[in-house]
Amino acid sequence: MLFAADRAHHLDKEIEPALKDGKIVISDRYILSTYAFGSVDVSLEIIKKINSTFRKPDLTFFVDTQPEICMERIGKSRQHIELFEEIGKLKKIRENYLSLLREFPNSHIVNGNRKMEEIHKEIVAIIEISP
Repeated sequence: MLFAADRAHHLDKEIEPALKDGKIVISDRYILSTYAFGSVDVSLEIIKKINSTFRKPDLTFFVDTQPEICMERIGKSRQHIELFEEIGKLKKIRENYLSLLREFPNSHIVNGNRKMEEIHKEIVAIIEISP
């Protein structure tokens, strides 16, 4: 419920006004993330119902990275691990993402097991050809 409340506030105060001003809004994690992460512990149907009134994204990228690589990168970049950052949960979250992507039109899976520059180049190329 707190994630949904935060999303409602963010939409109302940040995203919608920016879109009305003709700006492009890029969001790191949005409803798809809520579904993928939240449905590890809560019914997906409940999560979908709570989030049903929120705007859907025009374009979605899932940077698909093997959980083992995620854990390696996390270990190199910081000292602590978040609640969901354990290999079993990350595998389930990845499965959730992959199964939920079909519900989001104009979704793209990008191989995240590569260097950041390669990932960036692919995302830019997709954006340039998207309507």
